[in-house]
Amino acid sequence: MRDQIFTKENDLVNFTFDKSVVNVFDDMVRRSVPGYQSMIEMIGLMVKTYGQNNTNYYDLGASTGAVSLALSINNPHQ
Repeated sequence: MRDQIFTKENDLVNFTFDKSVVNVFDDMVRRSVPGYQSMIEMIGLMVKTYGQNNTNYYDLGASTGAVSLALSINNPHQ
């Protein structure tokens, strides 16, 4: 879903992390943080390449779990 929460100037109010933001948060982050998608992909590649058996991975600040998902999908030792 594409983020269009603050597309109109008169819509600017105090930011609230509510259901309307949750529904578009991934899109919002990808457009707001340069290289976000590349970082997620690189983390997946790193665990695929260097991950070891019986290793714990921590996703600090997991907003929507994108890093956790990349770790899970790419971990060859699950």
